[in-house]
Amino acid sequence: MSRRQKKFSIYGKNIIWRVEEKNKRGAVIRGRRMTNLRYANDTTIISSSASGIRKYFQDLVTESKYYNMEINATKTKLMVVSRQEGMQLEVNHGG
Repeated sequence: MSRRQKKFSIYGKNIIWRVEEKNKRGAVIRGRRMTNLRYANDTTIISSSASGIRKYFQDLVTESKYYNMEINATKTKLMVVSRQEGMQLEVNHGG
C-alpha cells in the first residue's frame, strides 16, 4: 500500500467516525442500528428518512473538507428504497 493510499484510508476512517458521532439515527436492520456500510473506498449511507440522508451527507462533505478532501460528484450514486412510490432524493455536494 502506497503512502497516499494509507493516508486516504486513515483520513477516510476519521471522516466517517466524526460523521457517525453527529448522526446517531440511521436505520434498524435485524435489531442493529446502522448509519453506513463501507467496503474499500466506497461508503453506503443508510437512514430511515430523507432528512437523515441529507444531514449525514452534508456532514460527510463538511468533514471531508476539513481533511482537504472532496466527494466526487460524478461517482456519487443515490438509490432510494421505499414503500412510497416515486420517492426521490437530492443531496448537495457542496460545489
